[in-house]
Amino acid sequence: MALPVADGHDVTNASGTSMKQYEEQLYALRKENFHLKLRVYFLEEKLGTGSPPAVQGLLEHNVRLQVEGSISTDSVENMSMNNCIALKKDTTQDQIPDQKDVTYDTCAESESAGDYLAVTVNNEDLDELARLRRENRKALQMIKGCMKKIQQQDKEMKKIKLDKELTYAQVSDSQLEKYQEILKCKDEHIKDLESKLRELQRNYENKPSTASNSCVLGEDKKRLAESILEQSLALPVGLELDESMAPDEFTMDESNLEVSQTLRLEDLTAMFGHHVTCADDHDRYSTRKPMKYLPMADVISESECWSEPDRNVSLARVGLCDTGLSTRDSVSDETKFNRSRRAKLSYGSRSDEKTSPDAVDNLNTRCETLEREKLELNGKLQFTIQEIEELSTENRNIKENLETERINAAEADKHVAALRSTILSLESQLKDVEQKLTDSVKMIEVMRSERQELEATFLEKERSLRRAADEATLQASQVALERARAQHDRLRIEKELEETRDKLSSVMEFNSQLEMEVTRRVGQDVDDKMLEVHEGVPSEEERPTSPDQGIDSDRLSSLEQNDAGTLAETLTQLNAANMRKRSVQRAICREIHKTQGVLRKARDQFENQN
Repeated sequence: MALPVADGHDVTNASGTSMKQYEEQLYALRKENFHLKLRVYFLEEKLGTGSPPAVQGLLEHNVRLQVEGSISTDSVENMSMNNCIALKKDTTQDQIPDQKDVTYDTCAESESAGDYLAVTVNNEDLDELARLRRENRKALQMIKGCMKKIQQQDKEMKKIKLDKELTYAQVSDSQLEKYQEILKCKDEHIKDLESKLRELQRNYENKPSTASNSCVLGEDKKRLAESILEQSLALPVGLELDESMAPDEFTMDESNLEVSQTLRLEDLTAMFGHHVTCADDHDRYSTRKPMKYLPMADVISESECWSEPDRNVSLARVGLCDTGLSTRDSVSDETKFNRSRRAKLSYGSRSDEKTSPDAVDNLNTRCETLEREKLELNGKLQFTIQEIEELSTENRNIKENLETERINAAEADKHVAALRSTILSLESQLKDVEQKLTDSVKMIEVMRSERQELEATFLEKERSLRRAADEATLQASQVALERARAQHDRLRIEKELEETRDKLSSVMEFNSQLEMEVTRRVGQDVDDKMLEVHEGVPSEEERPTSPDQGIDSDRLSSLEQNDAGTLAETLTQLNAANMRKRSVQRAICREIHKTQGVLRKARDQFENQN
């Protein structure tokens, strides 16, 4: 009689996905993690070239933490693979006892030994599962620690990047302000130099009139001599005025030297040829643009002039003040002084009528000196033009440098924007990786919970199967005992039936023989009675004894003895059968008690281990 086959417990039917699908998901995550590692490596190479050493150290530490996280995930995957292998082993070991149950043998000792071996194997598997659980917990703790470290490093990286961007922005703003200030100063200096150049060009344009006047003086010496003789009285006054003006002119600053020299030329020409130069001065000043006159400064003593230099001049040397105003003021003051002196000279020329030849020689020497000064002024003009050209080239270079700096700043801004975009992409990728890692951790937790549920169901199923196996063994032993009893009873009944049949046949034969004897004897008795009736009853002494009657009595006694022997034999056979039956029952009871003891021991050991 075979036991019913128990339904197998499939591990993959507990959840929606199978272990193969879990393995495929883990393989895909591992592959994606490898690609992300490559991306992080290349981005680190790109960012590590232009970043400071502190940021490079943080990047290296972040990459190290990422590698540790990947190693921990690989260890978790390996542990999950080991768990899958252990679960597969458990399922195979669950299927092996089912096959044993299908091919169940009636021998109780072999079943008990197989159950004991299965219990020991299951104990080893449970120990391995406990060890794998501990390893999984350690791996999860390591992963959580690595995740915390990675988050902290990301926060530090964000702070450092923000600080770096702020410092770059501050430095760029400060540099732009400095360059703007330098450009303003250079522009003002260039404007001052341009104004000086205009003034010098105007003075240079006015100098040909003085040269023409000197030529007129050379051609018309006679007329000049006459006029000089007429102005002999006014000459000492003019010389005194020139001598009085000389120290004032020599005390002027270097920046106003060219203007003062031009004014001295104008004063001399006006002093000795006022009738020619008045019209020219009128035309020149009429063609000029009207100048804005600033209020005059307070009168300063000669000691203050020598002790404290002009601030505007010093500022003009530095390039922070407009020197055109000072030149205009000096020009306006000189023009006023020249007009007043012309008036005095004209008055002196009317009053004086004689001059000396020494004065003519002085005038010639003075003209020569004026020509020399003119040449010097031309050289200075060329020198100033060269300086202006150099300053203009320097200004162009500064503007070009500023444009290059602006281009570099724009490129730096673009680079910073690209870095920000890459950082944002990296942060998004890190968030995706963290999300995937959290999903994998959640999946591992779900798998762990499912595994615990599967283990619980496995234990419950195992207990139920063991109980069913115990009950089945008891039922099988009872069935075997009942079968043995029934078979023994059947054999006994068949034997008794055969014995009864034999006895019945022997009894039937004996009855037939007895009937035949009875009929024969009845016939003989009837014949004897008939003879007695016909012949009379003889005496007993005279009655003849026949040998047939002795033979019949012997037959009857032998039949009775045979019946008694057969009955005794049947009784002895029945007693022997009963004794054998009792011995078989005792042996069966002993085997049943042995199997029950073995099952109790196995159950106690299994419960103690659980």
